[in-house]
Amino acid sequence: MHRLLPFLLLVACGDPAAETTADAALRSDDGAVSVFDFGAMDATPAGDDPDAGFGDDGATDDVDGHQEEVDATGETEADASVGPDPDAATLPPDDGPPREALGSFVVLGDSIGDGGGPGPRYYDLLVRNDDGLYPEWRGLDLETRFPGVRVARRAESGSETGALEGQIRGLPRDLPGPVAVTITSGGNDVKEALVQAATGLDAVHIAQMQANIGGALDALNDRYGDRGITVYFANVYDSSDGQGNFGLHCRFARQLGAIAIPTDPIFERWNAAHAAETARTGDVLVDLHGAFYGHGYNSNDNWYAEDCTHPNRRGHHELRALFWDHLNRR
Repeated sequence: MHRLLPFLLLVACGDPAAETTADAALRSDDGAVSVFDFGAMDATPAGDDPDAGFGDDGATDDVDGHQEEVDATGETEADASVGPDPDAATLPPDDGPPREALGSFVVLGDSIGDGGGPGPRYYDLLVRNDDGLYPEWRGLDLETRFPGVRVARRAESGSETGALEGQIRGLPRDLPGPVAVTITSGGNDVKEALVQAATGLDAVHIAQMQANIGGALDALNDRYGDRGITVYFANVYDSSDGQGNFGLHCRFARQLGAIAIPTDPIFERWNAAHAAETARTGDVLVDLHGAFYGHGYNSNDNWYAEDCTHPNRRGHHELRALFWDHLNRR
């Protein structure tokens, strides 16, 4: 059994010892974006990350001697290279009928929303498109569509669903409405139940994750429901596309060699929790698993970074497109 332990590490969305998170950063609210970022871990010194932030110079204000964020470890030079993305095939969705108003945009969850994978990352692109990389998306971002939108980021690398209510408590209470929240969370819950997930003895762990998701959705709706709120909760993706052959592709599982464990049943069980709770509260399930399926490391059109865990640059673009399609309509 011990040889099975590494196989589900692909769903771990961040290692607190290996990744960094952002320091608090504020910008003026005079028609520009206001950013509240409450990460508590070490951050990149100023000037080290050309991809960080929303500022015109590509960086946020320097707070407490730190810049906003850094790339996750384990990325190839090609993953993090600058310049136009030759694989940026996803075009913006049709715009009608568009959302009429948005006062605040909130980012919660794990390292997918906190520096995981090479930039520009999905949450940066949602706020302000990179017109050099994605000219076809020019003007299709929250800052253009909703001038003065307030942005609050509280996602934390390495966190599980049990941390979501704490992230919510750290948000400003005075966020203007309507409020839109994107969440990527659940992968690290699977990581913590590796043996149980591999053997199908994971019902108790899935129930706990579902309770955590439900508690977070209830907390958000209680806190901001009076001004209008919609939560867009992404489920958990699988970089093996159901094949489970991580030992052939991922550094964390090389001791498995050619051993393959089919993973579709595992993700079906765990992702049912996201579906059940978003349906209960009337929020939006974002099918990250379905959108990325077929674009894992076994594919010639790979949307994952070399660590088999985070989106690569193309993946973050595709995740932006996925969230935008929902955000723009409701």
